Amino acid sequence: MTITREELDSIFKECNKFFNMIKEMDNRKLKAIDNIEKLQEETRKLKEQRPALLADGKSVGKINKRLKKIEEEI
Repeated sequence: MTITREELDSIFKECNKFFNMIKEMDNRKLKAIDNIEKLQEETRKLKEQRPALLADGKSVGKINKRLKKIEEEI
């Protein structure tokens, strides 16, 4: 059985669609990983601030709210 040029072009176009979808998913995955890393760094910094605020008798309510929101985002 011989495959025509048109059939090969059609197969190539379909394969290209899948490769583009995979590339897009990889890009989304990399962005998500980067965002998670940034949120984890923010979490670390906020947790470092809490003891000093508590020692000074200040409220940590805003920090706790932000930490909860970060958990939800992750």
